[in-house]
Amino acid sequence: MLYKEKIRTYIKFCQSCHVDNRVYFVNLTFNGIFYLDLRDLSIHFLGRVFNEPANAIGVSIGINVMYKELLYFFPHNASVIIQYNRLTQIMQEIHIPDFEDGYFHTADVIVWQNRIYIFSAELSKGIYVYDLQKQEIRKDQALSFLFTKSQDICVNTFLTQNNCALLSLDGSNRLVEINLETGKIIQYRVVLPEGLQIYSVCFDGKHYWILPRNSLDIYEWDLKNNVVQIYRNENAEWDDNTGTSTVPYSNLVFLADEILVLNSGMREILRLNKMKKTIENPIPFPEGFRFVNSRFSGWPICDHYTVINDRVLFHPSRGNMLLIYDINSKQMSGKELLISQEDIPYLCDIITESFQNNRTIFERDELETLCNFVGIIGQNDIMIQSYSGKNIGNSIYHTLEEYAEERV
Repeated sequence: MLYKEKIRTYIKFCQSCHVDNRVYFVNLTFNGIFYLDLRDLSIHFLGRVFNEPANAIGVSIGINVMYKELLYFFPHNASVIIQYNRLTQIMQEIHIPDFEDGYFHTADVIVWQNRIYIFSAELSKGIYVYDLQKQEIRKDQALSFLFTKSQDICVNTFLTQNNCALLSLDGSNRLVEINLETGKIIQYRVVLPEGLQIYSVCFDGKHYWILPRNSLDIYEWDLKNNVVQIYRNENAEWDDNTGTSTVPYSNLVFLADEILVLNSGMREILRLNKMKKTIENPIPFPEGFRFVNSRFSGWPICDHYTVINDRVLFHPSRGNMLLIYDINSKQMSGKELLISQEDIPYLCDIITESFQNNRTIFERDELETLCNFVGIIGQNDIMIQSYSGKNIGNSIYHTLEEYAEERV
């Protein structure tokens, strides 16, 4: 019988929705919707997503939209949209019609004329429109017909003037502009030199910033005048342990007096010097920061963020901390993203189900937790070394369970 001692694990969230003093998000390491209280940076559990096991990973990613009292979470590894009412605290599932794959993976959404245009990363799976007023969803046949090749991978989208959407395509050096009303392609725009590929695109309200793969440069693109400015990084440091070494940068944060460059495969967050047209001045991670969430080893180190008054909150995909950047002092601090059995009643089930279901990849921290859970103190490293790299989560669990029973 397992000992119900201190059970803790790390939480992970990407994009979020900021409402008043709360940041709402869906956790990706296991099933749950939460909010971060900005007054004390505490995490609060709101509920589980329907019809999914406790240890489900990536049920819905936080590309979120708020409409009146309703929040919408769009699917990452599912085929449903989650609607959450902030006032009644009631969740509802909105099933995506005519979609049988089970893995929609929303790349981005655009809100236009009380409608949400939902772009799957694999554009061949279709482009869907959710009517916020009628609360109805349909597949846009005209827009979906534009992208039928499996290699058409959408990264992100932007609403431009004249009812048009600008889509960045992964693995390409061009962006495509489509008219949302007519469902037609306006034009393809080549932005990067031949041989370079787009990883992601950012928008500062005036210009688009292209973050490429396999290059340490960043490209600022003036769409109106079709002028491109290159920013060079001449003092780069890769982190060989990131698993994303071909992608240096993941996102940009546009502040009043500086631009921060979030790291995908770089060692640190950097700053962009607009005067010198360079990428420099690293911001070190705070003491105690380390990598966790090995299931997301191919994800960027830092990607998503929330700007709150004089602070920027970074949500690391694989870090153990919520990172807090003080805009005035230019310093970084952190707060551990740990939750316990007291926070979530079914946390024990999450961890044990992960092993019992023979999950192919387990977290070092979860194994340490499970060792402590059954009373194996000081033997964590032996257990981890013995089982590391083997797809035998169930065996690990039963070994620990037997050990616990012997001690009873």
